[in-house]
Amino acid sequence: ETWRRLGEFFFDKHMGGLNWNRIKHKYWPLLGRLGCRRELTDVIEEMISELGVGHTWTYGRGDDTEHKQLQHDDDAQGFLGADFDWSEEAQAYRITHMVCGDAWDACGGGPLSAVGVGEVKEGDYVVAIDGRRLSRHITPQHTLRDRAGKEVYVTIVPSRDLPAYLAWKSADTPSSPSPPTAP
Repeated sequence: ETWRRLGEFFFDKHMGGLNWNRIKHKYWPLLGRLGCRRELTDVIEEMISELGVGHTWTYGRGDDTEHKQLQHDDDAQGFLGADFDWSEEAQAYRITHMVCGDAWDACGGGPLSAVGVGEVKEGDYVVAIDGRRLSRHITPQHTLRDRAGKEVYVTIVPSRDLPAYLAWKSADTPSSPSPPTAP
């Protein structure tokens, strides 16, 4: 959208001599690798800088002020910083993608990739959140309503342990111990 708008409304219809279509193709592949709104702003700023003119910038969404406000909004949707697909076999949500930021940026990654959470990886399974068992109809997003900025407990089954988990689950009785829960 930014590329299109600049192409339509930039004061110089020749875009400062740049091949504006080539600029689009240069930055387009980066869009699939973004982990958060701030990274999108960075890409947009880089693209705009190709024009080499002053008084052209971005503002808004993605700055630290908005992030802090979101953290303290009691009604905000919580996120784990991951994408999920329902697994009928595991009766759990398989992690298909995780947002992994930079180690130096505490706000850059998702909660599942944070330091101290453990070795959660793509391919692992989310079984429960805050002790509530997930199902096809009880999704991670559903259980994280009004949980932004709050600590939640997530039960993860590593993909390597799925066969043992399924065996435990099939033998589960009311007296069986629960699988470990990690914050």
